[in-house]
Amino acid sequence: MITDERTLNKLYADTETVLFTLEDKPEAVRKIMEIISDTPEYLQLMNYLPVHAQDDSKADWWQSKEVDCLLAELLHVLEIYTPDGFIFGTISGRTYGFGYGNAEYEKDMLYRIEIQLNWGHVYREKNEYRKKKRLYAEIAGIFSPEGYTTELKKRAKGCRIVKGNTELHAHYGWITGYCESIHLSQFITLLLRGGRNFRFMKCQLLDSVFNFTEEEELQYYRKQCATTIHYQIFDLFMRKPWDITDNLMAVASEINIPTKSRPQGFYNHSPVYKYVLSAYQELVDKDYLEEYIHTLGIDEMRCARVTTKGYSKPLFYGTQL
Repeated sequence: MITDERTLNKLYADTETVLFTLEDKPEAVRKIMEIISDTPEYLQLMNYLPVHAQDDSKADWWQSKEVDCLLAELLHVLEIYTPDGFIFGTISGRTYGFGYGNAEYEKDMLYRIEIQLNWGHVYREKNEYRKKKRLYAEIAGIFSPEGYTTELKKRAKGCRIVKGNTELHAHYGWITGYCESIHLSQFITLLLRGGRNFRFMKCQLLDSVFNFTEEEELQYYRKQCATTIHYQIFDLFMRKPWDITDNLMAVASEINIPTKSRPQGFYNHSPVYKYVLSAYQELVDKDYLEEYIHTLGIDEMRCARVTTKGYSKPLFYGTQL
């Protein structure tokens, strides 16, 4: 339960929890109406939802412009009830959806999204080029006055939409790309209200990444893993006194976070590996680990193992050197 400190109105919702998705309009409208059912705004908006449509998600009304206007108003209501220290937008839990996320955490996040638009029969139609050009110009006209930078691509190939770290591309009935959590609710509201020749159909949240530079990513590991990294490395070499690179890559894979430049995986020049390598070197310098060469036939393997000091004064979870 969230209580607005100013009005004392209550929302049937919790922070840092996925409240709904926008993959199905009828379901989204119903869930938001339940969330705001104890607010004055609910009494104002409930009359815009026809009785026959409340129990029939296949009713023709759900394909009308009226539902877009209602959904835009509902998103606005949730926006104005945002608690202090939180933002209303995308949020990740067991799944991705919309809710009230921690502002400090979400400021570093980008969400990869797919928005589906219905802009009627355009392809292989007469004057297809002119119609697509008009649609992209309409999209650009919606967002430019709201502080977004828009760029129409040549030959009616699409429209690029940028604001802060949000970078989206409108193309062939879809808008895709990375979006900041704080921007997405407003972005969708503008599409719902502003579309004349197209309709907003749904928004899918595919995954999330951290919007870090390499130095910021390195600082993140130093902050988040300071109390555990030495134990993780020490414990692994105690159990597997073997190849140094393989063991360090295994530790790095456990703490690695996806970033926009590297949404999947990492390599030995990545910030995560550099961080793990520096922590390993500290263990060697302080005589908890020692390196040795293992010979296998004609091949030599650079390995490490726990020292006598390491066995007599083992590191535990939470130990900092």
